[in-house]
Amino acid sequence: MASKARRMVAPEPPADLHSISLPLLAAPRSTWYRLNNRIHRSPLFWSRRGVFRFDSASAKWGVLYAAESLTAAVQEIWSDAARWQPAIDWSEFDAVDAWEIRMPSGLNVLELAGPNLTTIRATLQCFVGAYAKSQRWAAALMEHPDDLDALQYLGRRCGRPCLALLGDNKKMRGYQSRLQVSKLGPLVNWNRFFASAHRLRFRFGNLPTVKPPGLFDAP
Repeated sequence: MASKARRMVAPEPPADLHSISLPLLAAPRSTWYRLNNRIHRSPLFWSRRGVFRFDSASAKWGVLYAAESLTAAVQEIWSDAARWQPAIDWSEFDAVDAWEIRMPSGLNVLELAGPNLTTIRATLQCFVGAYAKSQRWAAALMEHPDDLDALQYLGRRCGRPCLALLGDNKKMRGYQSRLQVSKLGPLVNWNRFFASAHRLRFRFGNLPTVKPPGLFDAP
């Protein structure tokens, strides 16, 4: 166990990060899940807004976020609200569509966990703590000569693998055109929606009288 307080401070990206050979995932997960508001016709959007974990206006690439399962995606969006609010209005869930995104083969993916943390001289806190620090790490990793396509990380709210794809909304990288996107349907039509919400101890406000039918299945 760490014995000195200074070790609790999450480190910045090392100056020689570019010289470290990145231990890329040999077999990255091929299927991921994403939730987005129904007003958007596609789930593919590479953010540069600087309000999420890895994206920032000055970074080389924008970032698209996905989760290993719909439950994990729900946790990442609503877990904070479930703690702070007496109930989450049903309309928030009813306005969201669920999507499946299948990755092409050959992606360069770095897992930000396990032995890799020591290899790149980071700690887990670099990627689950303050956004300003995780954004600096992401910007530095985007400049690495290994030309990363994605970062696999542990979601702070779900504790499960999530994916940050690195790309651009206008000048697309080669792999972006090979992403396979499938719309599963409204989130509330997911067969496991109510079971998952119950397990997460979500409380709904303005719940409809008629329960939406479960029309699709997904992890």
